[in-house]
Amino acid sequence: MRRNRHPEPFWRASRNCFFVQIGRKQIKLHPDRDEAYRLYHKLMSQPPEQQALTPYNPVSSGQVVELLDAFLKWCRKNKAPRTYSSYKDLIQIFVDSIPRGLPIAELKPYHVTCTMDKYPHWGNNTRHDFIFPPKQAKGEKYYRTIYLTERARRIVTRLTVANPMGPLLVNSEGNAWTKDAVNCAFCRLEKKIGSKYHLGAFRKGYATEALKAGVDTVTVAHLLGHRDPSMISKVYGQVQQDPEHMAKSARKAKKIKKLANA
Repeated sequence: MRRNRHPEPFWRASRNCFFVQIGRKQIKLHPDRDEAYRLYHKLMSQPPEQQALTPYNPVSSGQVVELLDAFLKWCRKNKAPRTYSSYKDLIQIFVDSIPRGLPIAELKPYHVTCTMDKYPHWGNNTRHDFIFPPKQAKGEKYYRTIYLTERARRIVTRLTVANPMGPLLVNSEGNAWTKDAVNCAFCRLEKKIGSKYHLGAFRKGYATEALKAGVDTVTVAHLLGHRDPSMISKVYGQVQQDPEHMAKSARKAKKIKKLANA
């Protein structure tokens, strides 16, 4: 008779983290081996039915400081010394500003903004670096601020807790969604629905709807991460493909002309 064996944690190099397989689900543990096994034993101490039905999130019950320490430990191994030093200095400023023992689940965006408010002498570069390093921005050159809707903020918050070391957007196998992976997914979807989509279509749609809603071209360009507004007019803004909007705009322009001549 075969004895049931408990699954053992295993290392996934692509995610720089330990995982454990429970049934068909791979559960993320921790990049540090000792901490990963501690979380693993904590998980295995739960009843089997709870392991299968309850999503286990080992980092959600921890403290923000512990999460940041783990991030810095990863940076020391995987980033350049100068990058690590920069992260360390900024994170220390943040840690000194938040409540002692702040749980990860209670971390909010205002904790970041409150920290920046304490340093009014910071220039724009320092403030942007505190939020989003340029190496991770579009083109890896300029700082970029991503504005989220309330729904998007909730999604990002959930993904940040689930994947504290990143990347946030992963597939069912835990691999990051790259542009090539997304394109492959769209190719598979095309076989089922008969239409081919691509990421650029979503950007064009976003830009077009923003312009139709009255958002100016310069603002739309910055929302998309472009420094040159001409890209919106040349590529992304497709307002001319909506006859109803164009007719409405023509009537509006005519009304404005009458008011000007009055």
